[in-house]
Amino acid sequence: MGGSGSCDCFSDEYLLALLGKGDEQAFTIIYQRYHKLLYVVAYKYLKNDCSAKDSVQQIFYRLWESRSVLIINTTVQRNFLRHDLN
Repeated sequence: MGGSGSCDCFSDEYLLALLGKGDEQAFTIIYQRYHKLLYVVAYKYLKNDCSAKDSVQQIFYRLWESRSVLIINTTVQRNFLRHDLN
C-alpha cells in the first residue's frame, strides 16, 4: 500500500478491500483507527480493563483470521460495535 501507515485519507471500504487481499498495513490502519473506540465501548459494558482489552483483541484477531471471506454490509465502525457487544 505504501505511505505512513496512519493516513486517514483511505476509506474504510478501500482498507477492507486491501485487507481481504491480506494487506497488513491496511489492517494496521484499521486497528489504529478503531481500537480506542472499541476499548471505550467494551469497558463501558464490561467494567473491567483486562476484559475490555481482551474483547478488543478478539475482535481484531477475528477480523484478521476472517479477512479473506470478510463481508461487511455496514460501516466498519458499526460492524465493530455490533461484534463488541455480542
